[in-house]
Order: sequence, then structure tokens, then C-alpha cells
Amino acid sequence: MCSDDDCETEDSGDVYHFTTDNSRAAAVIEAIAYVRGVDPLEIQPLAEVIDPDALNALFDQTEHGTVSFELEQLLVDVHATGELVIRENH
Repeated sequence: MCSDDDCETEDSGDVYHFTTDNSRAAAVIEAIAYVRGVDPLEIQPLAEVIDPDALNALFDQTEHGTVSFELEQLLVDVHATGELVIRENH
């Protein structure tokens, strides 16, 4: 799960903000597991909705931009800055 070394968390109701210096793909899984209160191994594989290597590579090449997708019935925004925004898909 997200630890103090892996990501910082800000919970404002249905919206969760995380920042990380780790792999974006790994951070997404850890953050969703945190939001859902489950082990990361219980989360739907990220590769079913987006290529994890492409997600990481994209942000290795730019400091700007956002990628958005849905996973585990959550809307996920991954920012080039390392910020993840996760919100319930109502």
C-alpha cells in the first residue's frame, strides 16, 4: 500500500490526490489499492486498460500533460508532475 516513502495522500471526500516519484504505473495500482482498502494484488490489472510501460515512458519524455482512464470503477488522472487524482465514477 502507499507508505510515506511511496506517496503523499490528500483525501477530500470522493477525490484522492497522491504524489509520487515512483513509476506512474506502480503508483496507480498502489493508490487504487489504498482507496479501495485492499491489497494491490487484488486490483484489476492495469494492462487491461492502459499499457503500463507506455504510461511510464510517456512521462519520462515530458514534464507536461495528463493521461486519464477508468480502472476499478474509478476515474484516474495521471499528471506528468507525478500527481495522481483518483475519484469515484458516479
